[in-house]
Amino acid sequence: MDKEQQQRLDLVKKLTELNHQLGNHDWYYEKSDDFSAWRRGNERQAKLNAAIGDIKAGPIKNAVYGGFTIARLMQAMVRRAQPWSHETEDDADILEYPAFGIFSAETIPADEVYDPAEKGC
Repeated sequence: MDKEQQQRLDLVKKLTELNHQLGNHDWYYEKSDDFSAWRRGNERQAKLNAAIGDIKAGPIKNAVYGGFTIARLMQAMVRRAQPWSHETEDDADILEYPAFGIFSAETIPADEVYDPAEKGC
């Protein structure tokens, strides 16, 4: 496996982990009366922000899959996970794209995640 393909596979794995973290996050931790619950939620929120920042700063941060940028995909993932957010029709289209519904390194071929510069975009 060459370096670029490994980077793409790593990106897919990071997105998979982010999707898992978003789904298991306590979005109401800030309202907790229990300081230990608040602290735990705050630490997890910091990890989520760090994971998003890591992906945005990654080697193929301008990657596109299915015509959607990775940044736009992450935005849709966050909206779907936040209980108070209203998922837009566009978000639903992005997340219903084949493979996003069962988001994992096994279902998204790494060679289908690409940097637009590679395709002359």
